Amino acid sequence: MKKVTFLEMTESDYALFLPDQQKAYAQERAVADHQSFDEALAEARRRYNEMLPEGARSPLHHFYSAFNEDKQNVGGVWLKVDPNDGVAWLYYILVNASFRGQGYGKAMMEEIKKRAKSLGGRILWLNVFENNRVAQEMYASVGMKTVARNLNTLL
Repeated sequence: MKKVTFLEMTESDYALFLPDQQKAYAQERAVADHQSFDEALAEARRRYNEMLPEGARSPLHHFYSAFNEDKQNVGGVWLKVDPNDGVAWLYYILVNASFRGQGYGKAMMEEIKKRAKSLGGRILWLNVFENNRVAQEMYASVGMKTVARNLNTLL
C-alpha cells in the first residue's frame, strides 16, 4: 500500500484548495439539484461561509495536504471531527489527477480514519454522489458501508 503523510494546509494551500473544492462540489450539486452551475456555486459559497466562519482555522475543521514518500503533494482533505458526539465527517478528499489510480486514495482514507480517531471520532461519515462510481468502490475497499441513499426528481 502507498504511504501518505498529512500536513496541515498552509493558508496559501487553503486559499487554492477551497475555491477548487467549491467549484467541484457545485458541478455535482448542479446536476443533482437540477439547477445551473452559477446557482449551485452561489449556494456552495453560502454554505461554506456558514460552516467555516474562520476559514481553515474554524473550530473542529481540519484541512490537510497529503504527501507521498517522495514529498510530492498528492491531494487534500477536509475533515470535521466533533469529540463531544464522536462524529467525524469527511467533507472532501481529493487525489490530484496525476496520482489517481495508484492507491493514494486508499492510503489517504486510512490516514483519515487514524486522524479522525485520534481527534475523538468514533464513526466516520461521508457523502458521495451516485455517479461517482470510482470513489464508491474506493470507499468500499477501505470498509465504508452504504447506510442511506437520497433520491430526487424534478417537478
